[in-house]
Amino acid sequence: MKIKRVTALMVCAIFTTTVKARDISIEQKITGLYIGYFNRAGDKDGLDFWRDKANTSSNSSDTLKELSAQFAKHPLFLSTYSHLNNRAFIEKIYQNSLGKAGDSEGVNFWTQGLDGGIKRSDMVSSFIEASLEGDLEKLPLSSKELKIAQKRQDLITNKVNVALKFTTLLSSSTNVEDINNPQNDPAYLASIKIISDVNEYILTKNRNISFLESIRYDSNPIDKVNNRLSVDWYKPDTDTSWQWQLQGSINSSYDVEIYDIDLFESSSSLIKELKDNDRKVICYFSAGSYESWRGDKNNFPKTALGKKMVGWDDERWLDISNKELYPIMKARLDLAVQKGCDGVEPDNVDGYINDTGFDLSASEQLVYNKFIADEAHKRGLSVGLKNDLEQIVELEPFYDFSLNEQCHKYNECDKMQPFIDANKPVLNAEYSQDYIESSNRREALCSDANILKFKTLILPLDLDDSFRYSCD
Repeated sequence: MKIKRVTALMVCAIFTTTVKARDISIEQKITGLYIGYFNRAGDKDGLDFWRDKANTSSNSSDTLKELSAQFAKHPLFLSTYSHLNNRAFIEKIYQNSLGKAGDSEGVNFWTQGLDGGIKRSDMVSSFIEASLEGDLEKLPLSSKELKIAQKRQDLITNKVNVALKFTTLLSSSTNVEDINNPQNDPAYLASIKIISDVNEYILTKNRNISFLESIRYDSNPIDKVNNRLSVDWYKPDTDTSWQWQLQGSINSSYDVEIYDIDLFESSSSLIKELKDNDRKVICYFSAGSYESWRGDKNNFPKTALGKKMVGWDDERWLDISNKELYPIMKARLDLAVQKGCDGVEPDNVDGYINDTGFDLSASEQLVYNKFIADEAHKRGLSVGLKNDLEQIVELEPFYDFSLNEQCHKYNECDKMQPFIDANKPVLNAEYSQDYIESSNRREALCSDANILKFKTLILPLDLDDSFRYSCD
């Protein structure tokens, strides 16, 4: 069999018996079969059954082929694949495993193999085993091919690890009542949804595993999985352009994807107008400070009000460890939904490193910031992490973008890299007079910002659109 070009995963499959980077447990391989065949995590009874079949003292390719052959006899396999030709079957396996269509050369390779007599079950076991175990560094790949292959391997590995945690942590809750007709079974639906937003970035794996650990002792964890992952929200990427204006009459003429405007001061009609012009609307509110002019000011308990914020005499820090704040913040998120916002920008979420009048800890700040993100997502709202640079590694998985002020001025931009690595935008604003007055300084700033893939604006501190320079 001869084709002009070999793809990374195809080469990995060819050499899988001789070029292995790591040993993968039989549980991981069985979970890989569940994903490859059915795009789902396994259930506890199923995993136990297949593990017993495998005999855990053996971890050979022959063992996985035998298991794969038995998978292929399952009624669900037959009803899903028996009517498909070989190419359509291969494309389905790619879609299940990688979440997208296969490259034409890889699909051609495997299709030729099946047409030449390779069993479908052997193809899937080889595909999964190679994807999980292959040592990509030792394969004859160009740097571009190696990068693509590594992303695919990371994706499948992350999906397998999340799926296996789903099965082991939630245990018998994952069992499907009628495995021959599972389409309406909550456990079956959850087994699909839990891996639906896992990608090649390790932080998506960590986020989902943290979620599973948080619900493992819940009375009905399967419902938690289905309810959490059934809501979708706007997820911007690193190419997203933006405008930020919190005061004055909103200038809606900028050709950008995101408008970030004040939640309380912006009318529903303005938000609708922006959205009708294909803009995404992010609504600003303060989650960590008390603002004396807001309509809900009387809802805040006096015990939660701390010191005045430096430079903002009408604002006081909040005691974010006080659970009485939670319903207030939920109501603000509800208001964002009612007004039609696509997302929110909660401000002042780094009180633990400021002189608030309270002895706030980093762990209390993490709990509060995760609460804000989770409540936003429950409502279908995108949410941005405002500053809080020291906790970005922990919080990036919970947030959809970063909004940063003056990282260039303070030489802190490297701390936002986790967002860029996850293909989430860093929306950066700089206020320094040097950037306003000197075109050379401005050009140097923009050059640095573009290298970092940041979306940088030079704006007035009052955010009133009195001027605007964009590095796009």
